[in-house]
Amino acid sequence: MRSTPRQGGGKVVTARKPATARRQSVAAKEKPATAGKQPATARKASSAGPHPGERLLLESLPVTTVIPNIDLDITDGCNLACSYCFKNLDEPHNMSVETAKDAIEWLIRASGNCREIGVNFMGGEPMLRYKAMRELVLWGRRRCQNIGKTIRFSFTTNMTLFDAESRRWIDEYGLGVLMSLDGIPEVQDTQRPAKDGKPRAGIIKEWAKSLLRTRPNADARFTIAPVCVHRLFDCCVYMWEEIGFKSVMMADAAYEDWTEDHFRIYGEQMDKVADYLIEDFRRDGKKRMAILGYYMSKLIAPRDLGRPIAGRHWPCGAGYNYCMIDHAGNIWPCHRFDGAAKDSHLGETILLGNIYNKPFNHALSNAFRNIDHRRIFKESCKDCPSEPICGGACPAANLQHSGKLPSIYCAHEAYCRLKKIAYGKAERLYAEIRKIAPERCLEFMKEISPGGFDH
Repeated sequence: MRSTPRQGGGKVVTARKPATARRQSVAAKEKPATAGKQPATARKASSAGPHPGERLLLESLPVTTVIPNIDLDITDGCNLACSYCFKNLDEPHNMSVETAKDAIEWLIRASGNCREIGVNFMGGEPMLRYKAMRELVLWGRRRCQNIGKTIRFSFTTNMTLFDAESRRWIDEYGLGVLMSLDGIPEVQDTQRPAKDGKPRAGIIKEWAKSLLRTRPNADARFTIAPVCVHRLFDCCVYMWEEIGFKSVMMADAAYEDWTEDHFRIYGEQMDKVADYLIEDFRRDGKKRMAILGYYMSKLIAPRDLGRPIAGRHWPCGAGYNYCMIDHAGNIWPCHRFDGAAKDSHLGETILLGNIYNKPFNHALSNAFRNIDHRRIFKESCKDCPSEPICGGACPAANLQHSGKLPSIYCAHEAYCRLKKIAYGKAERLYAEIRKIAPERCLEFMKEISPGGFDH
């Protein structure tokens, strides 16, 4: 079901300010007029710098939508040099703690009446800013507790910088963790080499197993590129059996490099994955691959059962339901758009604003809310079996690959071919497990279905 921002709590600015005042800070607008010399206590307080949120530009807040979740790019730096990284920044930046607190204050106001909000630390590698993360989690929770909101913190990590202290802290404060790894050591160290040249696969395995002990249902997120597509199945088995993940989420990358041979190998590897999952199901196992489960539960099973299909023609909530704030306070539709802006040379054309000095771009936000990839319908979409639930792929990735704004609706041809191959394997997987145990198959669809499956 499409995520629709809640209305009623989104109008943060209640009155239009005179033009001369629009670019003042929140502090300047809320500070009462005083005459004479400041009291000593006031001078002492002001010397410590502005309180979090005082420098925010009121017009940077959304009026026509509610934003309850943000990514915080607390660093662009990383200790790995992944071949498919979408950041592509020449000089990494670190977000100051002060800017991060201002960004959280912005989220508190942008979320309107939402009682639950979320902050996801992004990078680069967020663990490079471990001390800053600790401070922000403590501060953010106290701040939200004082105003009756609940704030959830999470981060995406390559798991190479953990130690015993940080590992304890993650559990103590209940942070959500998305584990990013690419599988077997050969693939991990080929696609995600460390900048110091040292292998990292062993330490990644160690910390992934540690995290699974307290998060047994956590997913592994891995990326497959043409250079290592011949090891796709081995990577899945390694993550399922050697590390202990129940579910793996596969992304694909480097679309310009895929050849006919790569597509063929991808199909063969996905056949092996399907065979493995069929046997796992036969043994009453619970292993899964996210994309196959998505197709089975959202398209294939409903068609088999004669149920209506809940169409999905938008990619995500980027730009109107969540956004990313970078080190300078820039507000991007999501964590990929700063890189897409650079690669496409569109710059601030796709910037939603800046929490300090640029009003919120409501027209751009509304355009994201109304994305429908069928507006620019490719000929190949007509015969694609997964079209009813295709959101047109990641709009930032689409823009990054083509460099043209209208292409935000159009996925790369390699992306489409890979998804068609995966859909075919999902059809075979569903047919086989349906024959093995029809009722248990439908129960399995309920377990793996994002948003639920009711048969």
